This record gives sequence, C-alpha cells and structure tokens, in this order.
Amino acid sequence: MTDQKAQILAALKNGEVLTGLKGLRIAGTMKLATRIGELERAGHVINKGWTKTPKGVRVRTYYI
Repeated sequence: MTDQKAQILAALKNGEVLTGLKGLRIAGTMKLATRIGELERAGHVINKGWTKTPKGVRVRTYYI
C-alpha cells in the first residue's frame, strides 16, 4: 500500500470525513477519488456522499 493510501485509510478509520481538499492536506494527493477507488478494489468499504460548502458548491465526501 502506498503512503498516500495508508494516510487516507488511517484518516477514514479515525472517523474523518474526507473531501478533495482534505485529501490534499492529509496525503498530498490531488487525486483522492483515484486513491479511494484503489482502496475499494483492495476490499475496503468506503461510503460516499455529497455536502455543500458555505458558498453553495457541492463536493464529494468519503467516510467509513
């Protein structure tokens, strides 16, 4: 498992809800959706949802 995937998985297991910006801060990746897909293919169950920012922009969220 790459360092990025390990950091993302650890954050999810700690109860964090991740967005693309949080993925950048936590793991230094601009491709959070790709890393989530790789984790799912490795057998991890990761839930997805949507949330709105204070400015009304919809962003994808990932959580366990």
